[in-house]
Amino acid sequence: MAATETAQGYMNASAKINDAIEVAESWLVSPTMDLSACKKGAILNFSHYYIGAVDQRDALLRVLISNDGGNNWQPLTLADDMWNNGKLKRFTLATIDLTSYASANCQIAFAYKSTAETALIWAVQNVRIAEPDEE
Repeated sequence: MAATETAQGYMNASAKINDAIEVAESWLVSPTMDLSACKKGAILNFSHYYIGAVDQRDALLRVLISNDGGNNWQPLTLADDMWNNGKLKRFTLATIDLTSYASANCQIAFAYKSTAETALIWAVQNVRIAEPDEE
């Protein structure tokens, strides 16, 4: 790879291995960011898809925010139209207003969990936080 190129990829989480479901939990956590510097607000954008049943989605696939260095996490809500249908690998854009959470010690986490009965697939890419007019 040349020095001017950057590697492109995405997070892909699953706990199904050779047709066996494993109980697992995995978090992808951002570095600490100072979102208090965003004077016009802060918007989180990312593209993602999941494969699996919709009734398990919200409990097993979560986007969280922390304002205290990762000691306490609050769930961020994704509206139904920010999810794909669970059957196709089709990336869907999610946009979440973080303005009310903006602090000097902000972190975002994508938390994946599976149970003995359910192992969804979740892929996330193009994570970006920007002020509203920069989107």
